[in-house]
Formats: sequence, C-alpha cells, structure tokens
Amino acid sequence: IYRSDSVNGNYAEVGSVTGDKFAYTDPGLQPNTEYFYKLKATNKTGEGDWSDSIMVKTKLEVPGMPQNFRAHQIEDNTEAILLTWDKPITGGEVETYEILFTDRLSGPYSSLGEVSGSTFEALVEDLVPGRLYLFKLVAKNEAGESQPAGPINCHPTPVYVPEELAAIGYDTTSIM
Repeated sequence: IYRSDSVNGNYAEVGSVTGDKFAYTDPGLQPNTEYFYKLKATNKTGEGDWSDSIMVKTKLEVPGMPQNFRAHQIEDNTEAILLTWDKPITGGEVETYEILFTDRLSGPYSSLGEVSGSTFEALVEDLVPGRLYLFKLVAKNEAGESQPAGPINCHPTPVYVPEELAAIGYDTTSIM
C-alpha cells in the first residue's frame, strides 16, 4: 500500500496486508487533508501492476475552545459591551463563533448570533445599564462545536461605590 499527497506525486510505501485482508488503517494522518493511495499485489512469482489511485480525505476535527474570552466596558456607552477572544489553540478550523447570553445566574442561555471564524470580537448593544449579563462563546465547524468558553459576567456600566459616607448618632437607637 502506497500513499502520496498528490495524485501525480511520489508514492511511498506505508504498509502491507496479507492476501486475505481487504482493509488497512493508515495512522497518524492530518485532519481535513487529502491523501492518494495506490496498491500493488505481490506474491512468490513477482509484482502485479499498479492499481488506479484513489483519493481519501480525512475528517474535519471539532474546534477547540476559544481562548482568552473577555468582556470590555465601552467608554461613554452605558448600553454596550465589547466581547473579545483568541482562536482555539487545538482542534479543527473554526467556521463561525456563536455568542450565547443570559441575564439570569441559572440560565438558560440564548443565542445572540454568529460571527465569522476570522472575527475575534463582537459588540453587544442594547443592554440594560446596571444589569448583570453572562456570556459564553462556542467555536463551530462542520464537524461540531467546541466546549463553551466562559461564562464571563459583566455589567454594561460600572457599579459605583458611594464615597465620603458619614453618619451621626441621632438618638439612643438609631443613626443618621
């Protein structure tokens, strides 16, 4: 059994089987890659002619989890959040990223939509100022979807802490 990376390329022997076997597993190949194979029968009297070549493509790998998923406050915009992330470091090529969100700690999550696999940010608008939102991010391709990155939580506006608090005793049982 011989393999090449192109139909007219150099074929190298990758294995052999006995005459009663009709299957061969070629380990260690790259995902989503075309390979070409030819066979040549041999026995005690010599070698036969080459078979026609066949092309086989390995399956696409599910993407890994997106990395460094973060939420950023937009200056001077109390109703928007910028989500950013890095591509997965493992798995297959990403076709799209799906952004999921909820405003409840217990979920459920809803889809905000999908962006291209070459996009690494999304502006989420029309949020209610001061409300807590939770976001997840999933990388997708034809083979499936990654484990979600997140959840990350954020508020469209910072929660301000009052400054210069003061209190005085009002009477024996209360303060003002």
